Amino acid sequence: MIAIDVRGLPEIQRMLRNLAEDQMPFAVSTALNSTAFAVQKESKQRIATVFDRPTPFIQSAARVEKSTKQSLTATVYIEPKRAQVLQWHEFGGARGRQRIEAWLQSKGWLPQGWRAMPGNEMPRNSYGNPKQGAITQIMAALASGPTGPASTRRYFCIPVGARSYLKPGIYRTRSRSAGAAVMPLYLFVSRAQYRAELDWGKTVEQAARRLLPEAMRAAIERAIRTAR
Repeated sequence: MIAIDVRGLPEIQRMLRNLAEDQMPFAVSTALNSTAFAVQKESKQRIATVFDRPTPFIQSAARVEKSTKQSLTATVYIEPKRAQVLQWHEFGGARGRQRIEAWLQSKGWLPQGWRAMPGNEMPRNSYGNPKQGAITQIMAALASGPTGPASTRRYFCIPVGARSYLKPGIYRTRSRSAGAAVMPLYLFVSRAQYRAELDWGKTVEQAARRLLPEAMRAAIERAIRTAR
């Protein structure tokens, strides 16, 4: 979150001296809101640069709390539900547990703290994320056990700690014939770390400091022109 305030900027304080006292709050509030929405736009551009095909949910993460003539503060912040996702990319660290991981842990196939990483063969949506329909299909097929029912043995799971020449994960067979090739849909790993690469806070703060003086100048000129 960044709060945009003019009180610490000497250049803007000099501009304000040219305004009548009753014009100041409106001009300042107008400039703050103009800057806040411009910063929100740059936030969206930053997310589009860092992420590969970000979803609309993530790309529209930034929100604006507008300034009023009474508050004279505009705030640009990440909506809390979206912040739960973006915080891993902003600060780094282990990512949270996903739906299929919680299900695998409830089955005892994936230890606490381990993560299921999608393989190249996992069906994905247009944003590059695993398709929810495919996840539901896997869970339904393996509901009765790691190999599934014999009549529909298309998916199977190698739990962590099981003896197998395959790595722990979830696989799909190309056919039901003997010796059929298998495709890894998920591979289980002991940890999944994100790097701190979003740099959202620094990006929006720099944008605010760059954009506010010009927005303030334009608002003051408009106030002077329209003064009666």
